[in-house]
This record gives sequence, C-alpha cells and structure tokens, in this order.
Amino acid sequence: MRTDYIPSEFSSLALGEKTELDAGILNVNVIELVRQAEHTDGDEVFRRINHMLAQCMPLIEKKGIVMDFRSSGVLSLFPDHPQEALSVALDVFTEIEQLPEDERQYYKRLSVALCYGSVTVGMVGYGDRLAPLIRSPHVTLCGMLQQKAADYFTRIFVTETYLSQVPGAKEKYNHRMLGVVYLSHVRKKEIVYDIFEGDEPEIRNIKRRTRNMFEKGVELFLVHRFADARGYFLEVIRTDRRDLAAKEYLIRCDAFIHGEADGQDPAAIYLEVL
Repeated sequence: MRTDYIPSEFSSLALGEKTELDAGILNVNVIELVRQAEHTDGDEVFRRINHMLAQCMPLIEKKGIVMDFRSSGVLSLFPDHPQEALSVALDVFTEIEQLPEDERQYYKRLSVALCYGSVTVGMVGYGDRLAPLIRSPHVTLCGMLQQKAADYFTRIFVTETYLSQVPGAKEKYNHRMLGVVYLSHVRKKEIVYDIFEGDEPEIRNIKRRTRNMFEKGVELFLVHRFADARGYFLEVIRTDRRDLAAKEYLIRCDAFIHGEADGQDPAAIYLEVL
C-alpha cells in the first residue's frame, strides 16, 4: 500500500517542480497528546489522535487543502478563500464542545494558529515515491504560534496579517490583542490576537469582561510603561487566575521594573521572539 499523500491540487507537479501561492494557513494540533504518549498506552494515544482528526478533517476538506499530518495534528492551506480557515477553526471547537465530557477532556489543549502569506509547494522524492514539500516563513510562524497558544490561554492564535483577510472579523468575533511577536529571521513585527469566540462559554464571558483591561495593559507594556501596565494585568488576574497571558506579562513587567531585564535585546519586550 502506498503511503504517499499528494493533494489533488498539486498532483500535476513533477519531481523538482514547484508552485507559489498566497494562502491562509491553518495549523491545528493537540500537543498534549504527544506528551501523554510517554505515560499512556500507545493504542489509546493513537485512538485519541485519530478521533481528533475525524472531527477536523471533514470540516477542513470542505474548504481547504490538507497538506500534512504533523504528530497529533494537521496543516492545511486555504488559497482561494483564506477567511474560511477561521470559520473551520471555530467549527472544530463547536464540534469538540458537542462531545461527551469523557471525550472532550482530551482536547482541552487543542489549539489552532492562523497565518497568511506566500507559500511555495514543491515536489520531492525518489522514483515514484513523491510528496509535496512546503516552504514558507508563514508556515513556520504558524507552527510556532500553535505550539505557544496554550501558554497564552488561547485556543485560536491569529496574526494581524491573517485577520486582515477576514472582512469585518474584529466586529464579528470576540477577540483581544495578545501583543506583538518579533520575527527575527525577517526582522518584522506582527500583531497577534486571541480569537476567544472558540473558547468554552465560561472562559469567553470572563475574557469579555477583562478584555479592555488586558489590552490597555498590553498597550502600556509596548511603550515601556511597565508599572502602569502591571496594574492592569494584576486586575485581570484578580478576575481570572487562569489567565496565563496576563500572568506572563506580569512577570515581565516585574522584571523590567526591578531592573532584572537590563541588557536584554529590545525585542525582549515583545510577547515572543521567533
């Protein structure tokens, strides 16, 4: 049985050929399942991964191009309608929320990242064993953000560049600005958002209540007003002690206030340096 997977959209590419396209990029994964593999029966881990893919794949295949299965997740492209990637991400979480509690608990750390940009797809392999290879800094960024999502108390991590492809997104979807990441390899800043429309209802409601405080803290942090920013993040944490993003900012504010961050590269004020 052949194990190659070549999306039909790229099946005409011969070995060594490539094509370039602009696309929305969706990376969905449950990193926790891979970590659990060390302590859980292997068959059970595989079952959970395949169960998650069974929830995601029908939604992705309707509107996007499945490119690659990565550990416990999937990478897909949305070249024709990049805005649909966000719709798919939200649909995935809606599907997860409909599962029985004993199944839903395994996907608490399911997270998604959405980026947009130029992607190069080329065909590599040997003989008749071919596979598409994706090269793009945007795909790399998407993977990095997806892995960081849970650390910042978000299910859906989105870049400003991607969000600009979704008409009316900021008016339509619950969101908060998480901050700015610095892409060191291209020397570029990118604003990133938490689209908390896909969160559980309780968390979504709390984020609505704390959104203005959180974003004011981010704004002050970015202009180096760390003491003022600290007060806003502290207020967010008083409302919700689970907010890991606010806690991370609080730690960084304290470091700058007490001089413990002296000598750091200016990029260190960003949420992440990637």
